[in-house]
Amino acid sequence: MLYITRVTINTYHITSIDFMGYEINKDNASCHHLIVPRCNGGSKASCNVVALNQYSSHPLLHTIELHDYDKFFYITKRMMEEVKLGRIDAEEIEKIFGCIETFENEHSGDVNFNGEPIIKEEYTKRLSLNAIKSRL
Repeated sequence: MLYITRVTINTYHITSIDFMGYEINKDNASCHHLIVPRCNGGSKASCNVVALNQYSSHPLLHTIELHDYDKFFYITKRMMEEVKLGRIDAEEIEKIFGCIETFENEHSGDVNFNGEPIIKEEYTKRLSLNAIKSRL
């Protein structure tokens, strides 16, 4: 795991839920830049990143970015609110889930250039809001 991912997990006391409401642990965590990636001149500071599941929420977020930038920006704003709060927040995750569900409904039959669905099964395996609230 990258240093900045470890710092982010420790800073926000992440144990089992990422910033988008997916299960996370130290073996599947990745770092997502909220503002400007370091390679494009941005900061690598932990206030610029969130920890996401590298097999579900992180690739889903980039799929959303590719197909519906407005929804990507909305989800990013919700995660920025969580960073401002200093914690993962059930209300923000509920808003994120609503946005993801709308995206899934709008793109349920879409495929990528290889003919594979853009919405993979692992992207749909989110925790319930009740499970999230009980873990926070």
